[in-house]
Amino acid sequence: MIDSATLLADLQREVTKLEEDLRARCDAERSVDAPLKANYDQARTRNRTALTYKAWREEELTNIAVA
Repeated sequence: MIDSATLLADLQREVTKLEEDLRARCDAERSVDAPLKANYDQARTRNRTALTYKAWREEELTNIAVA
C-alpha cells in the first residue's frame, strides 16, 4: 500500500533538487537560459507578467521540475 504522505514528502524533495539543478544550469550555460529569457521577454512585451526575470524564471523552473 502507498503511504501518500511519505510519497508527497519524497516527491517534494525531488522537485527541490531538480529546481536547484535547473537553476545552476541556467546560471552556468547561456544556451540553457536563453530560451527561458526569450519566453520572458515575449511575456513582458504582451503584458502577461509584471515579475522580474529572476522571479518569473523561478516559477518556470518549478513548473519544469514538477513536469
